[in-house]
Formats: sequence, C-alpha cells, structure tokens
Amino acid sequence: MSREQPVPRPVKKSDYVIYFGSRTAEKAWLDLMATRRSDLVEAWEILTSSPLTADARCSPMRKDLAVVVFEGSAYRR
Repeated sequence: MSREQPVPRPVKKSDYVIYFGSRTAEKAWLDLMATRRSDLVEAWEILTSSPLTADARCSPMRKDLAVVVFEGSAYRR
C-alpha cells in the first residue's frame, strides 16, 4: 500500500452495514458528502451504531415510507 492510499475507517463488529438501494441513492449520498460532509459523518455514526433509535434529530419514516421490502423481508426505516 502506498502512502497516497487513504486508510480505511475501522468499524466495530456490532456496527450495521449500509448498502445503496439504487443509483439515485448513491448519487444523493455523494452529493451530500460534497456539500455537508460533517453532518453526513454524524448521520453515518447514528445509522451504523443504532439505526432504530429515535431522537430530536433522527426520527423514523412515516406512512408509506415507514417500511421497505428487500428480497422478501420487511425493514423499518
């Protein structure tokens, strides 16, 4: 590995893994990273450590957006 390679961020074994559900989601994430990196890092910390926790800054989706079905399994958002 050369010195120019970024060091990957270590993760805990208990952390959740986030996958893009679409190219649109990936593009939106990259756009946010370009404009609001610090806020995105905070969101990442919440989403990977305790994604179902609700607080003043992070609340569950409602109505039709509350549940997503992926490969036959339903997940709360």
